[in-house]
Formats: sequence, C-alpha cells, structure tokens
Amino acid sequence: MQTLIKRLPIALAIVILVVMTGIIITRGAASFSRSTDAPPTIEFTWSPAGTVSLQDLRGHIHITDDHALNFKTYKMTLVEAKRTLPFPLADQIIGKEYDDDRVYFSLLANDPQMSGKDKLTVQIEIADDAGQKTSIERVINIKPPAFRIDPTMQIK
Repeated sequence: MQTLIKRLPIALAIVILVVMTGIIITRGAASFSRSTDAPPTIEFTWSPAGTVSLQDLRGHIHITDDHALNFKTYKMTLVEAKRTLPFPLADQIIGKEYDDDRVYFSLLANDPQMSGKDKLTVQIEIADDAGQKTSIERVINIKPPAFRIDPTMQIK
C-alpha cells in the first residue's frame, strides 16, 4: 500500500502527460487539415439606381473569403475610361473581408475618355490566399455630362 501511494503521483503525471499530448496532436492536426476552400465573393452595388451622372454615382464594394484575401491581386478596371486601379496599401493589409461604401466616380466626369459615353463598365477581380480568382463585371448606365470643360481649350 505504501508503495502504491508513493507511485500514485508518478502514474498520475504520466496519465496527464499522455492526455495532454493527445489533445495537442489532435488540435494540431485539425489546424493543418484545411476545410474546403471556396473562392472569394465580390459584391458591387451603386446608388442612385437607374441612369445616373458620374458626379452623383457612388459605389459600394464588399469582398469576403473564408480564409484570407490576397489584396495584391485586387484590380478594379473602368473599361470606358481605360483605367485600372490597384488596391491602395495592398502590401500592408490582410483579412477575410473588405467593405467600402465610399467608391466615388466624380473625377471621371471631366475625363476626355468618358466624353459621349452612356455607360461605365466596372470590372473587379481578386484572388484568395490559395490563388483562387473571382471577378465580376457591372455595367452602369450614365447620363452624359450636361457641361464639359475642354482641357485643350486655351484662354487668350
């Protein structure tokens, strides 16, 4: 009986060590085995609805991924304006979700490329950390500018 009492702490320590090792191994294996990775989702909406002037056009972008977004792969292309916009601070941001309701297009109102255009095609693409790309394209009907300043005009 004395011997059993002396060995009880050692036996208990071994049991605790085995249980803890089992927990660590199973949790570690779970973190290495990744669940099915879905590609990112992109939502882009704008207001006001209907045909809108570039001065009043305001976009809302929402991007999500189940693991992580690779912001270095983000591109927004404004087809008629012939412009591609990268993501600002792409090297300094990580995350699973991005949401911005401050996408303004008013600077395009006096862009010569937009002269006479009745639509603006917005293409957005991004990839996740696994390299899965998603892209969307939205066509916005726009009003031609009522007044446009000719940048080549000179005042004498």
